Amino acid sequence: MKISFVIPAYNVENYIHKTIYSLISQSNQNFETVIVDDGSTDKTNAIVADLIREYNLQNFKLIRQENKGVSAARNRGLSEATGDYILFLDGDDYVEKELVNITNKTIEEKAYDIICWKFDQVSADEQVIQTFSNAHHYKKTVDSGPNVLNEIFSGKMRILIGSAIFNKEFLLKNDLGYSEKFYCGEDLEFIYKALIDAEYVRFIDETLTSYVQRSGSITHSYNILKFQSISALKQVYDYMASKNKAKLKDLSDKMLYHIIPDNFFFNLKSCVRELRYQGYSEKKAVRKIENDLKENLPKVREFIDDLFEAYPGSDSKIKVMIQLYRISPYVYLKFSEIGNAVFNR
Repeated sequence: MKISFVIPAYNVENYIHKTIYSLISQSNQNFETVIVDDGSTDKTNAIVADLIREYNLQNFKLIRQENKGVSAARNRGLSEATGDYILFLDGDDYVEKELVNITNKTIEEKAYDIICWKFDQVSADEQVIQTFSNAHHYKKTVDSGPNVLNEIFSGKMRILIGSAIFNKEFLLKNDLGYSEKFYCGEDLEFIYKALIDAEYVRFIDETLTSYVQRSGSITHSYNILKFQSISALKQVYDYMASKNKAKLKDLSDKMLYHIIPDNFFFNLKSCVRELRYQGYSEKKAVRKIENDLKENLPKVREFIDDLFEAYPGSDSKIKVMIQLYRISPYVYLKFSEIGNAVFNR
């Protein structure tokens, strides 16, 4: 068995059937699927069980556990999987019918650590929002993990959890799994740490995954725990530092002085936008976010304050953003709006 799909599922009754149908429709059925129902309170479990019975899916396994979070569900699936490669597919995303066939042929070339491909961002009704090629311009066929990570940091490349398969032996050898303490950012931490250790990453220049953007998901709702992604990225930075390799120095600097601040500002604007939808004024939204950060994520607040206070990075854009933010988050947001308006013109 070459590929194991690991699907964490929590309250995705309106989407999981599409995910499973995309696997049932594979032209090559040489794979297994491990679905971990993470304590769903809707009909997710019943829908999956009915589909397994209806289609007599011998290569599907359904596991139910009490709600522990998506990372725990993925780790459980990884421990149960028997395939040589693991694809972590979310319960609302889906894949093209040739994915297994194409990836199986690619696996036969070489025991790559990671194999990845293009993906489209789509709406819940399957309308394409953005294609990979419109957003990223990565062209290399084989590269090292650190080089791929550098391309991700530059914006030329992006890997989703559902747009890559990971060599299970490689994961076990490097003790790579999902951190269960993060509500958000656990996927980035896993992917980035895997890339740091990966010697060979193979890129397939085809679109094989559809990444569904839906309202009500963590990405599109207000939750101060989104800022836990800062802690997850800080953990990646610490992981790089623990390797004590000169070739990772530039990457670690980019992580600390560009990626982490950029992630903070992205989350800030996202949270303000979602609060505005709820009727908050921009000033009240900013005040709520600042208070929620201090109350719920004091270590994140302290880390960002220390980083911004003595920012030594060379990125002039980030420097300006930090200076404006330190004057006032509201001032930063206003200048950001002006900048976006000028750019869009």
